[in-house]
Amino acid sequence: MCQNHQLTNWISFSHAPELRFRPSTYENHQAELFKLRQTSTVAEYQKRFEKICNRVMGLQPKMILYCFLSGLIPKIRREIAVLQPTSITQAMGLAKLLESKIQDSK
Repeated sequence: MCQNHQLTNWISFSHAPELRFRPSTYENHQAELFKLRQTSTVAEYQKRFEKICNRVMGLQPKMILYCFLSGLIPKIRREIAVLQPTSITQAMGLAKLLESKIQDSK
């Protein structure tokens, strides 16, 4: 960028990484998060969920929790609903535990 004369002063230099790596204003990450569904393991779903969730700003913790729960496969979602997790961390841990329980019962 310096060789192409795109970084002419400190301000342009300090803004370059932000412009390059910030979430795109043309992508709707919130809608993507709301549509996300578990299609394989809980660990894989959690990985995709966290990647998208980190690009969404302004969602309250309860909404993040509800988004995560709603994307789980129905069998796990129903069992977690009975346990009523109060945080996303707790819900993720319970989902992994329930998935393991389901696998053991097969």
